[in-house]
Amino acid sequence: MAFKNSFIDPPITADKLFSIIINDFNIKNNSLVAKRFYLERNKQKLEESDFYPKLEDGSFISYNRRINSLCDGKEYVLIIDGLLVNSSLWNWTYKFLQNLYNSLGHLNYGHSYSIFYGNYSKTPFGVHDHNYPGEPTQSAFYFPIEGSKSMRIWTPEIVKRNKKLRGSIQYEEFIEDSTLLEAEAGGMLYWPSDRWHIGDSKGGDVSFSKLL
Repeated sequence: MAFKNSFIDPPITADKLFSIIINDFNIKNNSLVAKRFYLERNKQKLEESDFYPKLEDGSFISYNRRINSLCDGKEYVLIIDGLLVNSSLWNWTYKFLQNLYNSLGHLNYGHSYSIFYGNYSKTPFGVHDHNYPGEPTQSAFYFPIEGSKSMRIWTPEIVKRNKKLRGSIQYEEFIEDSTLLEAEAGGMLYWPSDRWHIGDSKGGDVSFSKLL
């Protein structure tokens, strides 16, 4: 499901989202926050590296400029799962999900925030789902803040019949079996917990996802 521009304004600005990323709670080694960095689809070690955003970067634009210089313009993506957010974004999220909670009750496992940012063209680990061993499956709401976002979606039946789709970034022969979701800043994407997906990026877009 996609709403290309469903809100008057995005729920948060790119600069405020950047300030959340570099606050002490998210920078320190926190078991609740999982941070990953991929360079040309290869996972890199974040500890003792210069890949994570810094206070002196000041913005996503400056961070992107620094990483492009550091990595000679190679494709990269920073992924933060379990991002700890400020009260403003938390309250906005609660209000947004209020109708869902009223219908289903509060979810026992709560919800979490994730961010993908970089100059990458496709999700580096390819077509994937949110079904992790020992954890509940997660549906996703995706909110572009700056730029636009595209997500290509497949049903589990399609992936079951075409196992080479799993983890692939070469999915051209399966495009007719997919659904393309697109949204601009202020819009929203949604897909259920059983859907396989891969993100397409033009690079430099800023967005966050809400998993529940």
